[in-house]
Amino acid sequence: MNDDLLTSMAQIKARFGVGRDRVLRWVRLGAPIAVEYTERGGQPRYSASARELQQWRARKFRAAEAV
Repeated sequence: MNDDLLTSMAQIKARFGVGRDRVLRWVRLGAPIAVEYTERGGQPRYSASARELQQWRARKFRAAEAV
């Protein structure tokens, strides 16, 4: 298994030291986090590349600081 691949909300939260609301906010802002709905009304599954997500965060924060 690739250590770079985060396959759950819990793994994403733990890797970046943030809560569920922050991850959901990143999703709304266009972060490279896949959200899959497998069943009608079922719980969504989240996955992301830790490297790509870290790069996205760095670009997003740099852009915010430049304003």
